[in-house]
Amino acid sequence: MNTARVACDLDGVLLDSAEALRRAYAGAGVLNWKPHTPWKMFATQEQHETKNRLYEDCLRSHGRLFPLARVADELEWDIVTGASDQAMSLVRNVFKLNLRFCYANVKSIEERVELLKGLGTSVYIDDCEENLKVIRREIPRCQTFLTRP
Repeated sequence: MNTARVACDLDGVLLDSAEALRRAYAGAGVLNWKPHTPWKMFATQEQHETKNRLYEDCLRSHGRLFPLARVADELEWDIVTGASDQAMSLVRNVFKLNLRFCYANVKSIEERVELLKGLGTSVYIDDCEENLKVIRREIPRCQTFLTRP
């Protein structure tokens, strides 16, 4: 049997979290939240901690799983995300997911590429075309797929 090591991003691939994140950051006083951008680029540590306290309620009311999330959970795909460990824990709890193989706090594309190489990833799914361009260049054997909500 031929098995492929599959990895994917979290936000925008398994989870529609944009509105939940926007609201949680707005509640922390951050009005310029940007997806695919490390939080330190637009928020202070205190604002980020406040966002984390608000995020669970925002996820419950404004987040939703994409169908691929249940597939990833069942097949135990690697989840490679810039989300914090705390945010990953909230996602697991709110949506009742195991997501056993999670790599959180991946803050740069270089770090993501090295992690994917180390895991031996043969398939990677992301919602950021820029990330996929770099992965295609740096890991040519890895098949990449772009998701769109």
